[in-house]
Amino acid sequence: MKRVISAGVLLLAAGIGQLTNISPAQTFGNDSYTMAMTNWEKSEGVRISPSARDAIVSSFKQRNAQVADFGGDRTWKGSDRTLKQTLVIYYLSDLRDLKAGGESRIHPTPVPMIKRADFWIEVSDVIAYPVEKFLDTIQPVLKGLSGELHVTSDPTGAAITLDKTSRGNTEKITVETAGKHRIIVSSKKNSMRCEDDIKIPAEGSVTFHCP
Repeated sequence: MKRVISAGVLLLAAGIGQLTNISPAQTFGNDSYTMAMTNWEKSEGVRISPSARDAIVSSFKQRNAQVADFGGDRTWKGSDRTLKQTLVIYYLSDLRDLKAGGESRIHPTPVPMIKRADFWIEVSDVIAYPVEKFLDTIQPVLKGLSGELHVTSDPTGAAITLDKTSRGNTEKITVETAGKHRIIVSSKKNSMRCEDDIKIPAEGSVTFHCP
């Protein structure tokens, strides 16, 4: 059994209905989308081209009313992030996975996420996987009780499968339906495999470490 850490001590907590009102300006400034992107870029060592950055921010702002309906500007319990920031991070991580190795959402492929100065997310990547498609895909999750899942591995870049569906590669933060799930984190290259049942708490956060 792998160590599972609940409650938003390490990261974000997720939930849609009962969130604590805290201004995003306290941590990310007035433009939550831009600042979340900047912080993710620094932590990942992945660079985002100016045109890609503009396209992402513009697309999220166009759907801002929809995001606001799910509590976009309010922070999760036990976290200093808002839903807006979480969604940007989730989307950027999806772009990273697609860019790194053509990640399939059906058949996950381990991809070593090496921090490289020449690893760029370009506007062509955004066009291939637009923000609108991302938001439409996860909208059913946002409408119900949900929680945040953070998956890590050592070494990083292992494939994540949740309930037989790919979630890309570690490090990864996603928003998932609250409740019980089966998670597998694996890498053939590093002979690593972790499999367990996890419970994603409504309006809470859980971190799964492998190994």
